[in-house]
Amino acid sequence: MRDLDDEIRALESRIARERHGLAALLEDCGETARDAVAAPKNLLAVAALGFVLGEVLRPGRSASPARKRGLGGVLAGAAIALIRARYGSPWALGRRLWSEAPRPAPRAANDPVRADESDPIRRAG
Repeated sequence: MRDLDDEIRALESRIARERHGLAALLEDCGETARDAVAAPKNLLAVAALGFVLGEVLRPGRSASPARKRGLGGVLAGAAIALIRARYGSPWALGRRLWSEAPRPAPRAANDPVRADESDPIRRAG
């Protein structure tokens, strides 16, 4: 009988430890999720998205030119933010696009434009 009581106590203590460990794990997960949601970047992104959706989905009002420019500014700002997040700066994006741009094929030696430039007699005349 004594062995059975010891086993029950050991089982109850193990269940209590696992319950406390699970509660601590859930609390940590909740804090991590709260920190991720409340991060300044995420809050700004959600606020910007709310403004954009509010402007786009507003019923019944025609947009004046000033409002259209304002929306264009918001979209341009969002595009610049995405470019900075992806490439570091707009200049880095330009360098990458420039390096990936197709190059013109070199001209042949019998090309009339090149022949005129390289011919010393025609250049001197």
